[in-house]
Amino acid sequence: MKKLLLPLIFLCFFGFVGFSQTCGVATDNLPGCLMCNNVYIGNTDGYTQDINPWLPCDWENSQWLRFVAGTNPLTVSLTCFNFTNPPGPPPAGGLELALLDQNLNIVSTACGSTNMVSFTLTTAIIGETYTICIAGHNGSNFDFVLTVDDIIGGFDPQPQSIQADPDLPEYCPGQLVNYNINPVNGATGYTWVVNGSGTIVNGQNSTGIVVRMTGPGGGVVCVTPTSDCGPGTPWCKSFNVAAIPINTLPPMEFCSSDFPVRINGETFPSAGVFTKNYTGSNGCDSTVIYTIMQIIIPTTVEPAQTFCQ
Repeated sequence: MKKLLLPLIFLCFFGFVGFSQTCGVATDNLPGCLMCNNVYIGNTDGYTQDINPWLPCDWENSQWLRFVAGTNPLTVSLTCFNFTNPPGPPPAGGLELALLDQNLNIVSTACGSTNMVSFTLTTAIIGETYTICIAGHNGSNFDFVLTVDDIIGGFDPQPQSIQADPDLPEYCPGQLVNYNINPVNGATGYTWVVNGSGTIVNGQNSTGIVVRMTGPGGGVVCVTPTSDCGPGTPWCKSFNVAAIPINTLPPMEFCSSDFPVRINGETFPSAGVFTKNYTGSNGCDSTVIYTIMQIIIPTTVEPAQTFCQ
């Protein structure tokens, strides 16, 4: 009866939970497959021996997974069944497990002749990535169900703010601005989008980008962390770009003998239309258009006159 019951348990787990897994298959080496939900169903068959400095166990068939802690305390449970090869089920066979923190320091271990282990971590750091190593004691093979309550699907979703440098209420057209975000635990990339009066110069897929303000008008900078489990929630920061004021002065007339003429500290050598840029009160360029005209004096030719003696 027991032999029939254990495959049935595995079938039920796989039927209702297995197809929702997005982790894929645990890896043979570090860093391990990233769990996207709190249940992973696997098997120890086919994994090879590697060097494992964390436990005094015989790691003939170790496999690796990762998860991002979503709560504290955090409970990890591992149940093994369907032992298929010598040394068989406990006490000869059994499971081996190591839980490591983000720096690969030992958090908890289990070695030896048992087919089930469950422990609660009361010092879990929400948002930190933990690593789990699973293997068969004495090289035994088995099916297993790993449950972690509770995890974050891929990365830390804690709200963050985008920092701007410089951080100003209004920018000038053409100004370069740096936008940055703190690294997100579990993220493998960052997708930046700028909508409105700005364009990305460089930095895409990193924690910081450079934006050139185009203006005038408003805009928003958004970043979405991504991981093996897909995209996360975007965080955004708005900005505003000042308009360049254009002041067209009325035409000014001068005699030819007046050239070159000086107006507002500017020298104009001849007649024409001239554009000059100045720094306005908001620190941005302003434009003044001068129209300089030369007065044309008409030449009068008197008709010939005849005088009598």
